[in-house]
Amino acid sequence: MVKLLSLYAYNFKKLKFDEPLRFSDGVMLISGLNEAGKSSILDAILYALYARVIRPPPEKGKTRNEDIIAYGASKAHVVLEFAVGDKRYRVRREISRKGKPHANLDEILADNSLKPLAVGQEKVTEQVEAILGGITFNELVSSTVVAQKELNKLIELRQEDRKKIINVFLNLESFNIVLENLEEQKRELEGTKERPGSLRVEKEKLESLRKELEEYVKKKKEREDLVEERMKLLKNIEKTEAEYAEAEKLYKTLQDYDEFLNRRQKLELEIETKRKHLETLRKTRETLLQNIEHMENDLQRYRDLPLVEKELESLSKEYQQLRNLDYQIDEVREAETRLGLQVRSLEQQLPPSAKATALRRPSIRPFASGAAASIIIAFVLLFLGGVLPALLLVAAGVVFLIIVFQRVSRLSRMMVLQETLARLEQAREMHATARATLGNLVQNHSVKTSYLKNAFSSLPRYGELFRQKLGEGLPKAVEAVLQQAVKDRQELNNLKSRLDAYREQLKNLPAEHELNQVEDEIHSLREQLEGIRLPTLPPGLEFSRDVLEETRRRVQQLAENIQAYRTRAELLSQQVLELDEWLRAHGDVEQRYSEQMNVVANLERELAVVRKAVEAVQATAEALRNRVKPLVAAHMGIILPALTNNRYKAAILDDDYRLQVWDPDAGQYRVKEVFSGGTEDQMLLAMRLAFALALLPEAKGQKPEFVFLDEPLGSSDEVRRSGIIVYIALDLTKKFSQIFIISHVGGLEEHVNHIIRLHEGKVVETV
Repeated sequence: MVKLLSLYAYNFKKLKFDEPLRFSDGVMLISGLNEAGKSSILDAILYALYARVIRPPPEKGKTRNEDIIAYGASKAHVVLEFAVGDKRYRVRREISRKGKPHANLDEILADNSLKPLAVGQEKVTEQVEAILGGITFNELVSSTVVAQKELNKLIELRQEDRKKIINVFLNLESFNIVLENLEEQKRELEGTKERPGSLRVEKEKLESLRKELEEYVKKKKEREDLVEERMKLLKNIEKTEAEYAEAEKLYKTLQDYDEFLNRRQKLELEIETKRKHLETLRKTRETLLQNIEHMENDLQRYRDLPLVEKELESLSKEYQQLRNLDYQIDEVREAETRLGLQVRSLEQQLPPSAKATALRRPSIRPFASGAAASIIIAFVLLFLGGVLPALLLVAAGVVFLIIVFQRVSRLSRMMVLQETLARLEQAREMHATARATLGNLVQNHSVKTSYLKNAFSSLPRYGELFRQKLGEGLPKAVEAVLQQAVKDRQELNNLKSRLDAYREQLKNLPAEHELNQVEDEIHSLREQLEGIRLPTLPPGLEFSRDVLEETRRRVQQLAENIQAYRTRAELLSQQVLELDEWLRAHGDVEQRYSEQMNVVANLERELAVVRKAVEAVQATAEALRNRVKPLVAAHMGIILPALTNNRYKAAILDDDYRLQVWDPDAGQYRVKEVFSGGTEDQMLLAMRLAFALALLPEAKGQKPEFVFLDEPLGSSDEVRRSGIIVYIALDLTKKFSQIFIISHVGGLEEHVNHIIRLHEGKVVETV
């Protein structure tokens, strides 16, 4: 039996695992948002086994590397560990955008050492298929992958394509090869436009006719053996049908018994769930009431806070005024110091007699007038011809000008002294004003400081804190009080918020009469539980699900045996007909041996036999394919009621595999298209599961113990979704020990054994 043990994938499509993902027995839910990489897990497993994926479809039989390597990455890695019976295997594949892929297959021995089995992509794939007993990619996908969006695929295929797929499951590929060989043989006999046939080339060869005669004797003996075997098969069919009828009757009784047991278990589970829910609600209500009482008691500690905050707000304003006085005192003290320095600087610039000197102003006008008159008279005398007097007058004017310049310079120095004296007087007045202002500010500061200390010390709630911090200074003490007031306000607001939250939670809880209704429901369910009566079993038979499963397997095995006997009998009948035809066609072999002229006629009869053989092979393959439908219908009789809440219980498939379901309202079988879209999807899901069970490749000596259900619940309502989950948990787990459900539907966690949660290709949670 084939089981999956672990998977590691990095840069494979969306997957970027940090460590191998371990698989366990039971139902495993693979969940996550769209594009999280849920379906990529299945493709990674298939690629590890066969170097192929489901999506995208391979081109020319091969999967392109660029389709499975993550965007922006150059390589992808896949490592899968699986078990076949008691042996464990590990297959590694590395895919590169450039270059050939690498693959290794090893057997994991008991001491966890590795034994190499194959190297290389194709050789590893061949060896894996051999280890799996010859199960091919198509067989594994068709029998272990059930995808919601591909439920109708088998029905929508063309008839010839559907036959090919079923041939693969039934190992009838040889029929296709035989048909191709027979067609080729027919072309050899008939010939073509390009080349002549053997009818004209290989005429009447004696050795060929001798072998044909030997074959005639052999086939005659073979026909007698086939007839005898067919008679024995007919007797076995009659005997097996009687056993089948008895076993089927017992199986139906056991099914009814199991159904009653399941119903009782469901009622017990529902009672326990409602009881625990009721206890939780009552306990939550009691806890909320206690919390509300505690919060209301805590709020009493802050009942005086609003009044204290108003007083504290007034004191804060007073304290801010005190801070402003500090800034004013610093500014005035700085100005007083600066003005004092300015007064001393101006006093140092003036000489001791500066004030008396500044009061004596020298006379300038007489000397300026004399200089002007001397120069004017000198120009007049010079004009009249008196040069010497003119020169004397010019010299006198120059002397007068020198005196004027000296007096002007002295007058300028006197004006500077007067300006400095004025500045000094102004500075002394400003300095006196600043000193008086500073004294007033210091006095006000002292009064306000004393007031604030007394006010804060007598402040309710915070006076003690203020007195404790006053030793560190008034600012530290006031800041401590203000900070504590903010903390108290925050704590009060938090208490009010929590109290409101508790009251809102209490308001949202169900009322007492609703809780009483739940108790009534529990009582009603218990009455239903007590009213369940199990069916009567045959004497000496004790029910167990092992007995039910054993009986089901016996019924199935008997049905398969009957079908196999019938198929074999039909095949034998067909072979007898073929042999009769062949023997009739070759009955004159001795005459053909002696008569050279009849060679062409004999070859033409051989051609007729080939044509008949083609028809016979096609008919035989069709008969073998048709045996699938009863098995599918039998499985649907079990699956369909579970998925549709026991509303639809029977289904049949016609020759074109169109599904028809028994409608209890109409009293007849109706095609699936007349039902609702959700019901149609559930019918297709039942049929797809039935095909998977009917086509399990057990005949090859191995059977996959795992199955992947891709979004099986997407179109189902809550009631039928529950039925699907119950079927998976109670029935499908009997066929597969590992069931993977790929779904984004919520609320499934409590119904599965394990949870694998993905986000952007990474495993973020395994439970």
